[in-house]
Amino acid sequence: MTVGKRIEEEYLQPGHFLGLKFSDGYYFMKVLAKEWSFLKYNLYTDTSTTTLATETATTAWNTVQVSSTDAREQLSPEDSRRDQIYQLFTGISPGATELYTQYVSRMDRNSLIGTRAVPGDVGYVTGEQSPYNDPSVRTQMFTMNQLTPAFKAYNPSDYTITVNLAFHIMKYTYEPVKDTRIIKEFMNSQRRVRLETMGGIDEGRILTAPSWLQTEYRNIPKPLQMGGELKV
Repeated sequence: MTVGKRIEEEYLQPGHFLGLKFSDGYYFMKVLAKEWSFLKYNLYTDTSTTTLATETATTAWNTVQVSSTDAREQLSPEDSRRDQIYQLFTGISPGATELYTQYVSRMDRNSLIGTRAVPGDVGYVTGEQSPYNDPSVRTQMFTMNQLTPAFKAYNPSDYTITVNLAFHIMKYTYEPVKDTRIIKEFMNSQRRVRLETMGGIDEGRILTAPSWLQTEYRNIPKPLQMGGELKV
């Protein structure tokens, strides 16, 4: 069982405010409604007599599409649902599995120095750390339309395994916060807001907001950091 904070403590409620930091600043939004969902996904099955330790090194990153004939990605809202945000937590089975994540594709998460290797000793979460039915809060990420993660699994054991992922998903609808006064209150810690960085925190790894979101927030101030003066 996961030790520490549980994912239920991370859920937002209608009326809460959320600030998503992209490369050009914070996009603030108000949560309107929420709905829970769950997705069971078989990431990779090795039916040969060899182990995944060799096979996964050349396996493509998986963006969790609907099916082999439907390329829509299940872990971010589709074009007709741009008013939604997904909050994801990932459970992993079996416990020995090492799960590596990119967000978005070709942009590694949880790296340290240099290029992260898969398999490697940096930046993975195991099934023991984030069990299938009780995922760790360290697997949390927020996704939007056109922003979706990719995964690759590695099996360090000497026996064949089937990698199963459980995506515990909270879906939210939202509206943009347009009031400059409220945005100033966020910046000066005068109004409560949940802040999340989209992608990695290193330079070049924080995500660029999709063009449709930039258009939606075109005339709304987007501070680069909290505190200080707000440039309008």
